[in-house]
Amino acid sequence: MLLPHTDYKENEGGSEGFSFKQAFNYGHPNGYGETGRWRYDGVKVLKESDLKEKTIALFGCGDAESYCDTFCDGMGIIYEDIKDSGCTIVGKVSAKDYSFSSSIAVIDGMFVGLALDDINESDKTEERIDAWVSDIKNHLA
Repeated sequence: MLLPHTDYKENEGGSEGFSFKQAFNYGHPNGYGETGRWRYDGVKVLKESDLKEKTIALFGCGDAESYCDTFCDGMGIIYEDIKDSGCTIVGKVSAKDYSFSSSIAVIDGMFVGLALDDINESDKTEERIDAWVSDIKNHLA
């Protein structure tokens, strides 16, 4: 799903002059089937967009216990598809506090975006989101 940062408007506590044309989030659920088509459609929109000089934050949702060897892989696939588009990807998160065995969304010990497991680690979700949002805001200021 594309989430435009429409909540940031000039002189309302966000960055001055900030608009959807400058930054957005892209989220992806773990799994395939119906989400496979959804992911394809979302990536198609991204690939057809001019992402040069855009700021993008990725997030993914998964189940690190049941899918420990593919945890949030969808986020890694999206990252690979857009990383050379001229955009700036922000909001990377350390993988050290997660319990999983493998993920293509991890590069050099960092998730390429926010990875959430609200099934097995729901007690960490709010804190992770708060830290991630704070980090993203620093990149947009």
